[in-house]
Parts: sequence; structure tokens; C-alpha cells
Amino acid sequence: MPIRVGMLFDGNTERYGLLSATGHLVSALDRDRVEVVGVFLSRGPSEEAIGPKCDEMVQLDAGSLPRMRTVRGGPRGAGRTARMLAHAARSARMLAQRIPDLGLDVVHAHYWHTFLIGGLAARAAGVRSVWQLHGGFDHRGWASWGWDELGGVLADRVLCISRWVQGTLPPAWRERSTVLYNGVPIGRMRRESRRGEFRRRYGIPGEALLVGAFGGIIDRKGFEYFVEAAEIVRRSIPDVYFALVGDAVAGNVGSERLAADLRERVSRTGWNERFLFTGRIPDAWRCMVDFDVVAMPSVPLPGDVSADFGEGFGLVAAEAMAQGAAVVVTRCGAAPEVVEDERSGLVVPPRDGPALAAALTRLLCDDALRRRLARAGAARAAERFDLEWTVRMAEEIYEETAR
Repeated sequence: MPIRVGMLFDGNTERYGLLSATGHLVSALDRDRVEVVGVFLSRGPSEEAIGPKCDEMVQLDAGSLPRMRTVRGGPRGAGRTARMLAHAARSARMLAQRIPDLGLDVVHAHYWHTFLIGGLAARAAGVRSVWQLHGGFDHRGWASWGWDELGGVLADRVLCISRWVQGTLPPAWRERSTVLYNGVPIGRMRRESRRGEFRRRYGIPGEALLVGAFGGIIDRKGFEYFVEAAEIVRRSIPDVYFALVGDAVAGNVGSERLAADLRERVSRTGWNERFLFTGRIPDAWRCMVDFDVVAMPSVPLPGDVSADFGEGFGLVAAEAMAQGAAVVVTRCGAAPEVVEDERSGLVVPPRDGPALAAALTRLLCDDALRRRLARAGAARAAERFDLEWTVRMAEEIYEETAR
């Protein structure tokens, strides 16, 4: 009998890496070993992205969980915390009541507030829970202590999408943790990439150099440094094209303001025709094959627990490597774990537009270097991050956890 896994999501999640990587995993699992039930607290992007790929889908209609703070580093009021805990308890009861009917063996939760809901519901129903961290453990003080204790009691297995993420965990989590890299569907990419389609759509000549950045327009992505670097590069290579493939997060005021600021900054330079804002493109990895260089300029943010805090994996970099683009990433989070500096790409300091511009210029002006790093990057993606390895390991983890 296959293991029945309940994939628990808020429903409103819009994080590209989380949805893309989890979608790849759900689609590729061997149904003779694992059946996937998508469980959603609310309706929204993650339900639309992940739901159709599951064997079954359940909408609890519990509502999206209230955030403990309205802005990063902002205050956590007692009232907001109480509302969050009440919502989590109510959602956990709703899920616990459904678990027997759904025949779940494991509840797999994918983000902080769903950890609490999934862990409580699994304990109440007598099944196991898996918590998957898609970013580093960034809690301090009472919050750190609280999550440390909860993880020690409620999590049967903790999955980390990189060694860097694992290294941020408190001891109670780390002792039951496993690194499960985000998997890149390399075989599918080779079959379904759309060479030339992006360039035709946006009127970019086939021989022109094209540099891209991908992802939701949020502070963590560091896209303002990408725009700054583009301005510098263009002074010495005026014919190069740049594209930012992604959009603001709907309803996120800070994200929408940042997107507007970036567009205005490019507009003021007078070279809009060579810097494209494409908006969100579904399965954007399909068009990466048209790019010569892809940059992932992630940054630490004020309030982070360490100066090297960043993205938990760097799926954009791994996908671009698999599609044959040369990549430049910043030295924070797990990016240097995905890209080996000077071997499978280039690594530059974060929050440094001139350094990013120098790396881009170097690649754009040196065809031999760009091609060498692109080949090495493709080989590294196939060797370390192929979805087949991730899927087989996930199946074993589900079976071990259920037992």
C-alpha cells in the first residue's frame, strides 16, 4: 500500500521557489509508493499551483493564518499573537478531524504557521508530521525558544532544502533533520524548453546578449542591485538586453511599491526598450534557455539573525544552470552552496551593484569563460540537483517516517 501524505499549505503562498520545487516533487513521486493529498487552509496561488498535481485535494476553508508581524522586524502585539494561536488551534482541529477519513499516514507541512497546525493535527490524530524548511531558522529570543520546544515535541522529521538551512537550526531540530535539496526536473526541461520563444516574443535579436533575473519582486531578491548593475554594464556594452521576469506580490504594499520604483528608475534612464519587465511567466524555467547569463542578487535584510542570511536554496540558479545559462549569485544564504565560485558560476558580495556589474561584464565580454561556466553549471545541476534524486530520497523519508 502506498504511503498517504497530506501536503499542508496556507493556500495564499506565492513564493516561487516553494511552489515550483514542491510542484516538481509532487508531480514526480512514484504513486506506487506515495499518494499525495493536497490540504489547503485557504484559497489562492498555492492551491492553484499544487492542487491539480495531487491525487486528491481538500480545501479546509479555515482562512489564511494572520501574520505575527505586519512588516519584517515589526512589533508582535499580544493581540496579534493570540489571534494567530487561536486560528492555528482551530485549523488544527479541523485537520485532525479529516485525517482519519483521508487515510493520511504523514502530514507534510511547508511553512512556519502550517508547522504548528500540521504538528498539532498529526499528534491529535496519531500520525506522523514532517516539517520542511524552505528558508533558514530566523527566530530569536522567546520566539526562538518557543519554536525550538515545539519542534522538539511536534516534528517527527525536519527537512532542509540545503546544508546552509540545516546549519541555522536549533539543536532539537537539527538532530532529526535531513537535507533534501530542491530537485530540478532536468529531463523534462530538456524536452519542454522553448528555445527562441522569449526572444521572439519580446523582439530580442538572436545574436544579442541577454541577461535575466527571475522571481517575485520582494526585498530579499535584491533586484534594485540588478537594475544598478544593468545601468553600469550598459555604459560599456550598450547593445546588451536585460529582463526582470517576475512581478510584485499581489496585496503586498512593500512589494508593489518596490516594483513601481524599479520601473520608474529604468524609465528615467531612457532605455526601456533594452530593459524588460515581463511580469510573471508561469514555468519561467522554460524560457531560461534563451538567456546568456542569469543573476540571482539575493541580499540579507535588516533584522536577519546573521549577516550572511539569504535564500534557503536558490532554485532560480539551479534551473538556469540546468538550462545552460551562466550564473552569478551573491554570497549569502545557500547560493554559494549551489554555485561554486569560478567553477560553475560566479559569486559576488551582496548589496554591491558595482561588483555584480563587474561579474556580468566579465561574462558578457569573455565568450570562452561564459561557455565554460555554463557547461560546468549544467553538469553540477545534473549531478547534485536532479529531481530524480530528490524524489527517491523523499519517498524513502515518507516510508521511514510512517513506520
